[in-house]
Amino acid sequence: MTVSVIIPTYNKAPYIRQAVDSALAQTYKDLEIIVVDDGSTDETVSILKSYVDAGQITYIYQDNQGPSKARNAGLKLARGRYIKFLDSDDFLFPEQIEKQFRDIEQEPEAISISDSLLLKLNGISEHRPVHLVSKERQLASFIESNRGVIHAFLVPKSLLDRVGGFDVTLTCSEDTDLWIRILGVGAYMKHLPFVGCCYRMLKTGISDNTENMFFQKIKIYEKLNRSFLAQKTASPFLIESLLAVNTKLLEECAAREMDPAGHLTYTMKMTDRIYDMHKKGVLKLLYKGIGIRNYLKARFLFKSLTKRNYRFDLLHHNYNWRYQ
Repeated sequence: MTVSVIIPTYNKAPYIRQAVDSALAQTYKDLEIIVVDDGSTDETVSILKSYVDAGQITYIYQDNQGPSKARNAGLKLARGRYIKFLDSDDFLFPEQIEKQFRDIEQEPEAISISDSLLLKLNGISEHRPVHLVSKERQLASFIESNRGVIHAFLVPKSLLDRVGGFDVTLTCSEDTDLWIRILGVGAYMKHLPFVGCCYRMLKTGISDNTENMFFQKIKIYEKLNRSFLAQKTASPFLIESLLAVNTKLLEECAAREMDPAGHLTYTMKMTDRIYDMHKKGVLKLLYKGIGIRNYLKARFLFKSLTKRNYRFDLLHHNYNWRYQ
């Protein structure tokens, strides 16, 4: 078995058939399809029964535990050397797996990422191209922003096993966390300039809960900063990207009128180290004089006054992670 397609699902009866059919329609046939039902209470079971009876899919049911645990459950069953994760409200185009597999089959540390199509609520579709940087900059790039939807990737199972799969404590942005950890152990991305899949925009409420997304990002970047604190050196690309993200997290704390000390312990320590080691001249003197926390708070207040919508953009995640 070469490829395992893992489809977690929870109450997506209107879409699950299209997701499964898109996996079955792949031109690459040496694959298995594993559907992990994460406690659905709709018609999902009855819709999937014919696929199970025909031996076309492996179906497992578990109590509702979230997408990370569902994907990890699929990983435990997977026999393929490569994994394709497919959310049950999305679908693949027929040649995606074959093209991706052929592109990386001789490179065990490579992950393939294709372009995707975004299907909006109004029915309009939009091409979402991927823009990858050079291998040595990819970890830094993914620290700032995930580069694709989860089913745009084809990843060797060995890499997933090496990092332990998904972090089950995360309820969103779990794929961003996964790619950061995998790139951190020496893997790299290869871009396939081909629209391989479709991401369907749905009004689910998960991505609308910006406060929850903020606290999930805190979990991800607290882990990341803790790991960097344990290291003595890091590339300038990583330092720059980490500073960009840390600054935005601390500024969002200020926008939410939250004390960062209670939430961003390692983020504050790492930011302090970056300023101490990499900033020079007047800026370093200013930072030393008033402290990193007060410096960044003053910086946030200044930007709030000079950029009319800055606080609103922070609270609604309508911003670029780049350090500005």
